[in-house]
Amino acid sequence: MTDMQTHRGQGSLPAAPAQGAKRRGRPSKNDKVTYTCENCGTLKTVYAHPNRRYRACSRTCNALLARTTTKKYGQHTHDPNASRKKATQKNHALSHQNMLQRGKCALHPVYNDGQELHVNADNVAMFAWDHIDRTLKTANVARLKTRKAQTVQNEIDKCQLVCHNCHAMKSRQHNDHHPINKPMTS
Repeated sequence: MTDMQTHRGQGSLPAAPAQGAKRRGRPSKNDKVTYTCENCGTLKTVYAHPNRRYRACSRTCNALLARTTTKKYGQHTHDPNASRKKATQKNHALSHQNMLQRGKCALHPVYNDGQELHVNADNVAMFAWDHIDRTLKTANVARLKTRKAQTVQNEIDKCQLVCHNCHAMKSRQHNDHHPINKPMTS
């Protein structure tokens, strides 16, 4: 067999050996930058750009970084819900403080053979506010969480503190699950 016959189907000449680290063509004038992604920790090498901050390796990581940080390009971004979050936290604390001051479930002795259930920091989530007179009710205390503290306090003053079990039993007995006809105010 001749040399041409051994390479049939692969061109007329044998393939050139691979050129290891040598690049073909002109060398790049742009410098490369190697950085670590702040989200996933991946090392990435890219061509340098004067207006780019190298933080994320992909659009996905960039989106995740934007969600988890409040800083963007060295400046604080405005959180439009910051005042609502702050008001919610204050009113939540106000509600819990009122619960701890009241001390115990108002209806527990009625529904549980005279036993009392006291409020403490560990079981405060077991309690709720129940309106004594539903005709004076403006809104649920929980729905007022983003309002002014005085509005929340005024609504709490119309309520009694009950545990969730007593609240459910009282609501069922008094048909509190049905809507009421409130007097119209002009």
